[in-house]
Amino acid sequence: ILPLAKTVAGAKSFCEGEYAILLIVKNSQKPFAMDMLLMHLPATVLQRNLLYLMFQSLVVRFSRLWYNRSKESKLIGEEHMDKIIAACGNDCSACPRYVKHPYEKTEKELLHTAELWMMIGYRDHVVSAGEISCTGCRPENRCRYQIVRCCEERGIASCADCPERPCRKLSECFEITRSFEPMCRKVCTDQEYEQLCKAFFEKEKNLGLQ
Repeated sequence: ILPLAKTVAGAKSFCEGEYAILLIVKNSQKPFAMDMLLMHLPATVLQRNLLYLMFQSLVVRFSRLWYNRSKESKLIGEEHMDKIIAACGNDCSACPRYVKHPYEKTEKELLHTAELWMMIGYRDHVVSAGEISCTGCRPENRCRYQIVRCCEERGIASCADCPERPCRKLSECFEITRSFEPMCRKVCTDQEYEQLCKAFFEKEKNLGLQ
């Protein structure tokens, strides 16, 4: 996003250009207040960047929350912050079937996924957009490994919280998932394959087993 500086004087020199900047004191838990920036920014910069500065004031508020949760300053939305880990370790946020807000898919996208699922071997025929769409695992939904129901009975969110992992069910899940990887690589585009890797082939990593 922006350069870091230790003093407002240093910030002013940065702001002589076209960009207004958010400043955070390194190794401090208190970001610079926006009113301090407003006092020291040149008027021409303020005119060009008023809306930008208003937006960055929100960023400052969020960054303050994260200082207490990490030794390094990180902003919400960074890579891996939006993962939705299913009971078995799948990342629903990367799944082309997942349609829960804000991951909605168009009917065209879902039909393409249905065709891809048949080519890979996940289905023996092309199903409808409604059938291929998914809003996440529930105990009443079909799970060939019975992992979702098992987690519910144990009162845990996923296998990552189970002291018995990896159990027979989970090991079987890993094995069958890996068996589809060669066909995914064969029929998918590079982008599709990368997406499926994130969605399905990083189970062990997502469950803390790697």
